[in-house]
Amino acid sequence: MAADNETGKFLIIAKIVQVSFIVTIAAYADIIYVSLPSIDFAILPPGDPLLTIITGVLGFIAVAFIVFGYFWPRWVVSKLSQPETQMFFVAYIGRAAIFESVAIDGLILGILGSGWQITLPFLVVSAVALILTFPTGGRWKSFRG
Repeated sequence: MAADNETGKFLIIAKIVQVSFIVTIAAYADIIYVSLPSIDFAILPPGDPLLTIITGVLGFIAVAFIVFGYFWPRWVVSKLSQPETQMFFVAYIGRAAIFESVAIDGLILGILGSGWQITLPFLVVSAVALILTFPTGGRWKSFRG
């Protein structure tokens, strides 16, 4: 029974952290779509070749991180020797951070001067990945493999 109580605590913490990551994406959207346009701010002009290169690189990294985030939890659980609930907690928080990094890439592109057509997919993919992997008891148990 004590193990179930500990699992419940870690699961609640993981849920709170994941919700905070999802809410943070709304703050990134506010920065990109409300705050920066209101002060006419962009580091690079639209169509700048460097912006195109950075967009391609960050896009590739974002795709790699979404794939990596899918596989990483089971890999990390298989490598750690901590108690089971702690391993699952690390796996969930790590994966959430990996998925959040995709939104951060979108934020960076927005600050550099990319339009919503480029930045919005980064934010949406990150949010969807976080929502689809929201911590539940069933998913928690599935990490056992």
